[in-house]
Amino acid sequence: MSDVADAILWSAGLTVTTAPVPPETPVPANANPAKVILIGAGGKAGVACSQTLQNAIDAAVTAGSVVVAAAGNEGSLNGISAPANCNNVIAVTAHAINGENATYSNIDPPGGSQVSISAPGGGSPASLGFGSPMDDPAWDGYYIWSTTPSGAGAPALPLIYSGRIGTSAAAAQVAGVAALIK
Repeated sequence: MSDVADAILWSAGLTVTTAPVPPETPVPANANPAKVILIGAGGKAGVACSQTLQNAIDAAVTAGSVVVAAAGNEGSLNGISAPANCNNVIAVTAHAINGENATYSNIDPPGGSQVSISAPGGGSPASLGFGSPMDDPAWDGYYIWSTTPSGAGAPALPLIYSGRIGTSAAAAQVAGVAALIK
């Protein structure tokens, strides 16, 4: 998560230093600071936000960035992942096509680090339907379609459409709306 903290700082246009060997070396400045920072990766559900991560988020928000983070895909009802559980973050969980929480989506019980919003993330609903294809526990529901590289390495052209499922796909949609608002 310390690398994520550095990425948040750099994305917001703030100073980042590396210290593989003394003396510390400054990382080249980001000439185009992000107004919206999307974090689709996270730690384990229910593990507290580290002070290093919280400090980076606070600095980014103070610098004018909005931070959006995926709540995690462990199906936890007892905790969302860091950095989504940090303060000053728009925490995003996912719902399936029928509007119910997706089975994989992390959420918190009342009083916990609640998610801020839910967005379509694909996959099966938490409580399955009545006599529909959703009654099959193996049914993956619908996907969130995105362009992805088709070959090995990055960037690998041509881009193709591929189905995605997860709170990261949901968080990307929220980040897009945040960017339009910002």
